[in-house]
Amino acid sequence: MGSTKTIAEGRYLGLYERDDWEFAERPNAEGVVGILALTSQDEVILIEQFRRPMNASVIEIPAGLIGDEEAREISPAIKIASEKGLNVTGPHPADTIFNQAANGKHDVVLVMYHDQGHIAIKVYGAEESVTVNLGLPFLRTSVDHGTAFDIAAKGLADPSSMKAAIQLAIDLARKKAEKNPKLKK
Repeated sequence: MGSTKTIAEGRYLGLYERDDWEFAERPNAEGVVGILALTSQDEVILIEQFRRPMNASVIEIPAGLIGDEEAREISPAIKIASEKGLNVTGPHPADTIFNQAANGKHDVVLVMYHDQGHIAIKVYGAEESVTVNLGLPFLRTSVDHGTAFDIAAKGLADPSSMKAAIQLAIDLARKKAEKNPKLKK
């Protein structure tokens, strides 16, 4: 295990690096508030993970970074996209990226699963928001709300999201056709 380098240190939080692993510690924490995950039988859920800076496995309360998806999948994909000339950044925490996007800092936010994006969209204005599914062999856009069966056929539904989904599908199809002459008819 190598020596620890201080990256930044504040009154209540420090960011450190050991070998090629960054980690945070709370050097002056006087109190802690914890949220416990419980099973339906009121059993506390704990997670065992290997932590490189400690060179040991530790038992943790689920919080912070769990899993290695960012390092294993997301960060390499961002690097490849950047090398191909795309203006991409990340990964970003969901609790800040949507505020930044709503304030115009980002044109698009790519999320890893459905509800991660929909929660924020419903807070920021689902009326004209659109979902675009990636990785399919065809173009698919859809509205960002449920079926609204409770107001169906009552003349109460707002068609804005459906119109936006259709318009985005048209725009994306046109852009793809412009790039691929074989698709033009």
